[in-house]
Amino acid sequence: MPFHRTLILLSIMFTNSELFSFNEGIAKNNKIDIYYRDYGPIDGDPILLVQGLGGQLINWPQHLIEYLIDNNFRPIVFDNRDTGLSSRVDSDAFDDEKRGDTIAKSYIRYYLRLPIKSEYLIDDMANDAVAVLDNLNIDKAHILGISMGGMIAQIIVSNYPDRTKTFTLIASTASTPSPFNGPTRKVRKLLMDRTNNPNSSIEERVNRSKKIFKEIFEIQKKRIYNALLNSSSQEVLNFDEVLNRIING
Repeated sequence: MPFHRTLILLSIMFTNSELFSFNEGIAKNNKIDIYYRDYGPIDGDPILLVQGLGGQLINWPQHLIEYLIDNNFRPIVFDNRDTGLSSRVDSDAFDDEKRGDTIAKSYIRYYLRLPIKSEYLIDDMANDAVAVLDNLNIDKAHILGISMGGMIAQIIVSNYPDRTKTFTLIASTASTPSPFNGPTRKVRKLLMDRTNNPNSSIEERVNRSKKIFKEIFEIQKKRIYNALLNSSSQEVLNFDEVLNRIING
């Protein structure tokens, strides 16, 4: 085998290998099996990492796991139902013959803002996550969720506040995104500009991120103002000052 191919093969093998030891297990939520990994240490501060739609536990970056362990945390990851090594939920609507038709109809109903039939809810997935904590005899944990995992995490925090130490959201939302309330054209342009110069400096990337979040805050501020119409002008002014401090540091 040529030398460069050997290097590529070794690189792939190393990249996909686990750098840390872990204990694995199955947590049960009624008839659902949830596969998890506990990176320890047993006396670390437990933090439950909740993946997003289609994401498996192996998608969590190894450097994140390393950082958490180095800072005295106990990272715990798991596969959501219908993902990875966790249970698959049987449904006649998603057999090979009906899958395409079902997905197409669901998208149409989504854009028409009509209810979509589902075999389970986000609440059920939140219960899956809590089952992992139960299986490990963990009373309280830090909860971190990304994307749809952030939506699951919000349900965990809402339904099980006594099980929550802290709560962190990454790239998530408070509700199902509507096709009519996506990012504005200006935000989309700022997001796309990130790829124009892959060799940009850290300072340039930070400044670009500030522009993106400033634009997003302006949009959210308008929505929040609408909710504060019945509040006093002083309350609105104070809220504006808080937002400015967040945006400008």
